Amino acid sequence: MTGTDLRIPLRDGLTLGADVYGSRDARAPVLLIRTPYGKQGYRDETLVARALERGYVVVVADVRGRYTSQGEFDAYRHEGLDGYDAIEWLATQPWSTGRIATAGLSYPGAVQWLAAVESPPHLACAFPAMCFSSGRQFFYFGGAFDMSWLPWTLENIAPDDRRRRGVAGGPQTSRDARQWWKLHGRDALARVPLRDQPALQGVTPFYFDWLDHPDDGPYWAFADMESQYERVRAPIFNFSGWHDEGYGPIGATHNFAGLAAAAAPLASLSFGQGRCRDGYESSGCPLTKEVATAPITPVFAPTGWKTVAFDHVAFRVADYKKEAAFYAALMGWKLRSDDGTKAVMDIGDWGSAVFRAAAVETPAAAPAGRGRGRGGAANATVESFCFAIEPWNAKTVEAELKKRGLTPVADNDGRAP
Repeated sequence: MTGTDLRIPLRDGLTLGADVYGSRDARAPVLLIRTPYGKQGYRDETLVARALERGYVVVVADVRGRYTSQGEFDAYRHEGLDGYDAIEWLATQPWSTGRIATAGLSYPGAVQWLAAVESPPHLACAFPAMCFSSGRQFFYFGGAFDMSWLPWTLENIAPDDRRRRGVAGGPQTSRDARQWWKLHGRDALARVPLRDQPALQGVTPFYFDWLDHPDDGPYWAFADMESQYERVRAPIFNFSGWHDEGYGPIGATHNFAGLAAAAAPLASLSFGQGRCRDGYESSGCPLTKEVATAPITPVFAPTGWKTVAFDHVAFRVADYKKEAAFYAALMGWKLRSDDGTKAVMDIGDWGSAVFRAAAVETPAAAPAGRGRGRGGAANATVESFCFAIEPWNAKTVEAELKKRGLTPVADNDGRAP
């Protein structure tokens, strides 16, 4: 699948390179995806194909300073206003209904939240997956720099930055960079001070800026969603997985709870996918047969959408007390009860997690490092996951927006106003 080249203008005179997919012979809702990893990577992406099937025009853009886009890449810092400009420009195009949706995971998820808190009038909804809520639990954790930023920068960002800056030496492609990391990554991680990284000499200045700001303060304001939920005017579906990188579940729960407190009808959340593993009649599942067997409308279907109300997730774990203590420390969950066989923990005021003691099969050849349990082996399996499906209530959303002095954009069926 090949897209058509598009240039998206920004307020400072620069442009973003983008590919547009789908017919532009008639007006349609637009799905915008912004990425630092190269727009060409979406040419065979299932998400693009499915969105086209559902009547969208899909626009995939390189973020500022990456690949075909102009400017200098300063990770995350410009994504709010750049996202606002891209959304509003796309809304004015003759092939657009003026309703813009966004989607993406990790960095392409973060750019959606950063744009949403800028209140773009034509953002209709967003689907950020695996996204942080604050730089306090993203760049640094508990004051310690997250060392996974080193391979991320070396493998994903540095090669294109070398090309743009004309820096000779070092891997020139992400594939070469991944091979370099396999050979030299352990040594790179062991270097102290952290700034001593010859492999990043002359490139990726943002990485060293992060190291220069180890303390909380105004520098990190660009990455703080938690103080800006009141500025969001579009429904946001927060998605993560229980075993995502640490920031993923923290970000999803904090963003959901914060947005729910600021504007309840605009927030929805899901961890993983599916209903209770053992069916709606399994012990503890709150779903009725009618709800549990109802068809799930894709969140970006042009004819409307559904929201997910999370109830609980239950795990079978080798050491339920250790698991409960881990999540209490990592995510601030509160212990509700412990009957000697299981711990029930409150996740804010909207759901619970259950850790039940049970034998857990350990794979014989579990790989070392990430992907294994905190005790060195796989130590938890999902027992059940419960959520309810409800139709999205457009009138409730519109009433909430008007109450906050905001004007809803278009109607709720994906057509122009």
